[in-house]
Amino acid sequence: MQIIFKELHLVMLNLMDYVDYIDEKVKYLFDTNKLQSIRRREQITLLLNQNRNLLKFTAQHYSKYKCF
Repeated sequence: MQIIFKELHLVMLNLMDYVDYIDEKVKYLFDTNKLQSIRRREQITLLLNQNRNLLKFTAQHYSKYKCF
């Protein structure tokens, strides 16, 4: 069971890194005005925030067990 939690922790860390990577790419697109639509920017920002919050919640939930 402990191995499963360690693997899950690694997966979550990779996902969080990926979310950060996407966030940086979106910021670059905003800064270079490649995303012209304000509505589209808001949709992407909302999606990124939802994903980030879900990952944080999951990480906090599993860290309670201190299995990794």
